[in-house]
Amino acid sequence: MHSQSDYSDKQAQLKAALATVGAQDDLVFNTDELDLFRHDVFFTGCLPLAILRPRNAAALSRALSAATHAGFPVAARGGGLSYSGGYVSPDTHMLLVDMSGLSSVIEIDSDAMTVTVEAGCSWARLRAALAPLGYRTPFWGPSSGFHATIGGSLSQDAVLFGSGHYGAAGENALGMTIIRADGHELSVSRVADPDEFATFIGDNGTLGIKTTATLPLIACPSALTCLALGFPTLEQASAAMQSIARNKLASECFLNDQTFRERLKGTWPEGPKNSHKRIPGHRHDPTASFELHAALEARTEDACKQMKRDLLAIGYEHAGVHLGDGILS
Repeated sequence: MHSQSDYSDKQAQLKAALATVGAQDDLVFNTDELDLFRHDVFFTGCLPLAILRPRNAAALSRALSAATHAGFPVAARGGGLSYSGGYVSPDTHMLLVDMSGLSSVIEIDSDAMTVTVEAGCSWARLRAALAPLGYRTPFWGPSSGFHATIGGSLSQDAVLFGSGHYGAAGENALGMTIIRADGHELSVSRVADPDEFATFIGDNGTLGIKTTATLPLIACPSALTCLALGFPTLEQASAAMQSIARNKLASECFLNDQTFRERLKGTWPEGPKNSHKRIPGHRHDPTASFELHAALEARTEDACKQMKRDLLAIGYEHAGVHLGDGILS
C-alpha cells in the first residue's frame, strides 16, 4: 500500500513508461472506473494504478513490455466475473489490462469446424455469431457468460454450460496466442505443443495474457429440456449427481443450497434477475435443503424425453422430489 502522493507518483511514472511506446493514450485514470475495476464479484482489492485498454494485440505487446520493464505489476481482466479475485490484489496497486476491447470473432471455419476469436470476446457474443449457422462450441460458457470472456474462462478453466458432456473450458480449446510479460507473442497448440499448451490453461493469466483462442464447433442440439430436483441431504444429492454424471445425462448440472439466494442478495440487493420464482412450472420446496438443476439436450425430442425419465428415476432413487423446471429454463 502507498500513500496518496506515492500512488500519484507511480501513476505518473507508469504514464511516462508507456509513453515511450506510444501507449499512453490507451491508459485510463478515471477515478470512478478505477474504483469499479478494483472489485471482483465477491472481492475488493487495491485501486489499480491505471486501466490499459489496448486497441489490438500489437499495442498490448508494446505496453506489456514497457510496463514490466519499468517494474510495474500487471494483471488481466476479462468480464470482471471471475468469482475468485483473480485480478484484484489486497496489497498492490497494479496496471489492470481490460481485454474487453479485443472482442472480435476472427474466423468461423465450417470445413474444419473451428472458430477463432479474440480473447476478450464474450461467450454471448460468440454464441450470437454462431447461431445463424446452427453451430455452437461444446463448452459454451460459465454462468456469467453474458459478460464473461473466453480468455478469462480459459485462464480460470471455467465450467458449466456443456460441461456435463464436454468438460471444462480448457478441455475445449485447440490453440491460443499469448503475450508474455516481455511483450513477445507465443502461439501454442493442443496437438503440436500439448505440455506447453496445458500450462496456460487455468493459469489465471499469470504466465501471459491470452489474445486469441481457437475452439471446436458442433451442431446445436435439436432438443433441450430442463428440470429441478429437491433433496433432503447433501449426501443424497451428491450421490444423484454422481449417477447422472456416470450416465452422461445432463449437459449442465449444479446444486444450490437454501442459502444460495441469500448470498446472491448480499451481492445484488434486488436479487438475481432470473430467480426461480419467475420460472414457469418450477415449484420451490422450502423443505428441500438442496436443489439440483439440470439441462438435458439431444438430437431428437424423444431422446431428450427418455433422458429426462432416466434422470428423474435417479433422483427418486436417492430420495429426490421433482420440482418441475429448473433455473436453466
